[in-house]
Amino acid sequence: NGSEASWFNYSLCVMDKELYNKNTLFYLNEKLVCYLGIESKLGEAYFFFRNNELSNQDIKEIIEYGVNNLSYNNHIIFKVYSKQTQLKEVLKENGYTITGAWKFYNYDYDDTFNYELPNGFSYIKDIDIHKLKKCLWEGFDNVGANDDVTSLLNIRNSKYYPNIDVCVVNSNDDYVGFGGVWIEKKNNLCYLEPLCVISKYRHLGIGKAIISEIKKRSLEFNCLKMTGGISDFYKSIGFNSYFRLEMYEK
Repeated sequence: NGSEASWFNYSLCVMDKELYNKNTLFYLNEKLVCYLGIESKLGEAYFFFRNNELSNQDIKEIIEYGVNNLSYNNHIIFKVYSKQTQLKEVLKENGYTITGAWKFYNYDYDDTFNYELPNGFSYIKDIDIHKLKKCLWEGFDNVGANDDVTSLLNIRNSKYYPNIDVCVVNSNDDYVGFGGVWIEKKNNLCYLEPLCVISKYRHLGIGKAIISEIKKRSLEFNCLKMTGGISDFYKSIGFNSYFRLEMYEK
């Protein structure tokens, strides 16, 4: 009833270590029934939740715990996955309303997804962490400068298979696009995080080529599914709707 399997590993990479103890496990009769935690900052809390194993009063107490421990400036957004119906009912009963939602897409592997890079672009193996940071910063349309590579190093060092990330350069060896790959062999899952192309190189087919290359590289791990995208771009290239992440606030 929650997100893709790599979410927890990724969140620990980008989170301030001083906030680790804010992530909380809830047990009922020695059985793990709920994880409530943050991705990178206070003020937004994610539920990973077993349906129909807690009473509404139990859930209310977990919500109150989140308010008391994970809020920022007395405000919190609870991020809830669409299948967590009991949790959503209790939130509404206690004055929370849905204020937004993200739709995630997934792709079941088949032979139809096969795109090549346009002329003048190529993949590279040895990735320079500082050039990659610049590519990601610009690829997500940030302004100004940010040279801090701390969390990026944490992410790459925590991956079991960092060498299957996909990075694209132009004829001048400028980084123009990147696809981060997380492999969950137990789930036959390939999780994209992050995927971006610098704005002036978009609409050339580079994004589709990156995903196609990720698919090829992930086949050696027997992946059957790829997920991670929330943009309608993924739907346009053949990904299907997977689940919704809904935001609840007071």
